[in-house]
Amino acid sequence: MSGLNVPEVVNPMRAQFDSGRTRSYTWRVEALKQAKKMVTERSDQLAAALASDLGKTTEEATITEMSVVLHEIDEALANLKEWMKPVQRPSPGVAMPCYSEVRQEPRGVVLVISPFNYPVSLALGPMVSAITGGNVCVIKPSELCPSVSSCIKRIVGEYFPGGGTISVVEGGIPENTALMAQPWDLVFFTGSGRVGKIIARAAADTLTPVVLELGGKSPVVVDKDLPDLTTMANRIAWGKTINAGQTCVAPDYMVCHKDQVENVSKAIVSRLDFMFGKDPSQSDFSRIVSTQHAQRLYDMIVEAEKGGAQVLCGGSAKCDPTNKYIAPTVIAKAPKGSRVLTEEIFGPILVIREVDDMSQAIQTVNDMEGTPLAIYIFTSNKAVCDKVLDRCPSGGAIRNDVLLHFAANLPFGGLGTSGYGNAHSDWSWRTFTHERAFMFKPCHPAFEFGDIRYAPYAKYGGNSGKAFIALIKLLPNIPVLNTRLIWTSIGMVGVGYGMAAFGPAGVRVSLRRESYHTSV
Repeated sequence: MSGLNVPEVVNPMRAQFDSGRTRSYTWRVEALKQAKKMVTERSDQLAAALASDLGKTTEEATITEMSVVLHEIDEALANLKEWMKPVQRPSPGVAMPCYSEVRQEPRGVVLVISPFNYPVSLALGPMVSAITGGNVCVIKPSELCPSVSSCIKRIVGEYFPGGGTISVVEGGIPENTALMAQPWDLVFFTGSGRVGKIIARAAADTLTPVVLELGGKSPVVVDKDLPDLTTMANRIAWGKTINAGQTCVAPDYMVCHKDQVENVSKAIVSRLDFMFGKDPSQSDFSRIVSTQHAQRLYDMIVEAEKGGAQVLCGGSAKCDPTNKYIAPTVIAKAPKGSRVLTEEIFGPILVIREVDDMSQAIQTVNDMEGTPLAIYIFTSNKAVCDKVLDRCPSGGAIRNDVLLHFAANLPFGGLGTSGYGNAHSDWSWRTFTHERAFMFKPCHPAFEFGDIRYAPYAKYGGNSGKAFIALIKLLPNIPVLNTRLIWTSIGMVGVGYGMAAFGPAGVRVSLRRESYHTSV
């Protein structure tokens, strides 16, 4: 049982949000600049924590963690003013004159539950999006990265003192359970499908909206018609081994055309040797987050080896799970039903599967359980890429590269078992705000069309209802107009109403009325 008192954390934050302080453009910009200052000035501390928990080099920590957060901040600062503007929408003709728009409004108090694999960018990145949306935010870092968790709590307390707008809660399962027992205005969760189900069930009990960024077995599909072999091998080897393969969109397995499987396998092994040497344990290769996770990966390799799999590099003999080290491993001919073929690997193990043609490749991908978070298609033939895209659903996809869509100005999110909801760029803005529909219609008898929309519908000789239905069908949408044109239209309608009802004297009265409405 957790000793965490969630209301003590949330109530002051709810009060801050309810005060309206975080809604202003000025507050958001100041908070974003403060977040940028925090990440920039404390990047050394964050890098040291990442090295302690995951064995990341400073360069990898900068590339995959801090620079990702800083990019989100810079993009938010560059676009926030435009994003905050209401989006005008056409209005139904039968309602004319009226003015319709969509307002992107803050959700309120949001909870970010971050994972262990990218514990900085996947905690502070959503925090940036929460700030951009005008929310207050509670961050729950992963307990599997205690150094990073402690660092984030310390620097957030330093740069956002008081906990009124940004707060950090540390802990494990008991704390997560206590947090999820409370209602939130949004929960943003990144992690495994198993835990995602628990989060979704808990959120359902309080009717809390939730975004799930999960994972799955993301395939690499390699066609007979290859792009440049060395470049392709470099990209696949990099995507499989960055952060020791602990990436939700890392290539999980490869489906390769039989005519190219030998060439591709040799090229990938060669590039791994070039990147990390004959003994990657002596290189800057990252470590697995815990001995438990490393043991799981080790056991998967051993099972495949005992089942007759062909180990092209790495293998269990070169792993040291007690020290959280799993060697980059490439496996061919893995036995049917083995864990490397059925479970998300989430480590530096690449399984290569041989197929006769692209139809079999597509069938192999679709026979896997669940929907992948990403699919990577290597081919020089656009028609082949289009065929795979048409037949194989996934959260995202890339032709002739891996991972890069995560850092692009594109929606990032899953489909089906790989999650739901999107993040990054203006998709994060949409996620962390509420699209509120708003319509303004002047309240004046001139715009009532003889009250035909009101009961009874048998007025005017039994034809008022029919006339209203006819207007609904016949009148087109009113295009988006600026305020001046709207009021001009209103004035013109008022003039027509005055002439029809009262003659020239009525025109003067109507003009005076519309002039008053325009002034207010």
